[in-house]
Amino acid sequence: MSGGQSYRKNSITGEDGKFIFNSLSPGEYYLRPMMKEYRFDPPSKMINVVEGATVNVNLFGNRVAYSAYGSITSLNGEPEVGLLVEVQGQGNCSSLQEEATTEENGNFRIRGLQPTVNIYINDIICAINKMILHLIDLIFTYNNILIL
Repeated sequence: MSGGQSYRKNSITGEDGKFIFNSLSPGEYYLRPMMKEYRFDPPSKMINVVEGATVNVNLFGNRVAYSAYGSITSLNGEPEVGLLVEVQGQGNCSSLQEEATTEENGNFRIRGLQPTVNIYINDIICAINKMILHLIDLIFTYNNILIL
């Protein structure tokens, strides 16, 4: 949210999906919800705050994209840390690309995958010694996963 007298604040909702901006000065504020994989209605909102008033605003999010999760471990079961996992769209969607880096436990999450796009997860790139490991080809289409 931004506006008023040089006010700017980024907030994360609580578990109940709500957030509260307390003690705002009177004025106009611009609210724009953002979360990868979601489209909001309305996409933004101008809010007029008057002295002593409480303003409630309802925003609705619809999921429009999805995530792929995974974990990479070595043959001895140790997590592989700092590997870059890339996915690439195929066919008419070859310009789409997303990536993630494995965490301390070897886990990764690739966000923003479109439900009607076939993607391949086929390159795991080790940033330390610049080698590329070709593990598996995976086609992800909405709720269906095909391992080649």
